[in-house]
Amino acid sequence: MKELTNIAKENIIGFSTFERKYRDSYDFLNVSVWSLERAMKEAYELGLKEGKKEKKEMTKEEIKQELEQFREEMQERAIERILEEVDNYTIKAMLNSYIPTTKERALFGQLVHIINHINDWL
Repeated sequence: MKELTNIAKENIIGFSTFERKYRDSYDFLNVSVWSLERAMKEAYELGLKEGKKEKKEMTKEEIKQELEQFREEMQERAIERILEEVDNYTIKAMLNSYIPTTKERALFGQLVHIINHINDWL
């Protein structure tokens, strides 16, 4: 971020920081399009340069680890979504007149299946 701040300071008159100061005279600047263009080009070039520095070949083991981590994250997200649906359904079900939707019935059918077979998977 320091590099981006320096690029903005060099190209945009009146720029000092990306932090909000809560004063229009500091937070909103009149900027020429050529200054903005120059700053954007320099920031783009900086991004390209930084991206090339970090680029490296991954081994098969690193790829496997990354895929495993991604799979675990996706499972966690799915579980969180299911638990949110359960919470929503629980709140709705407290109303005596509530009739579950087809989606809710299907979701709870899947949950019952998972719960009934959880020991098989552990």
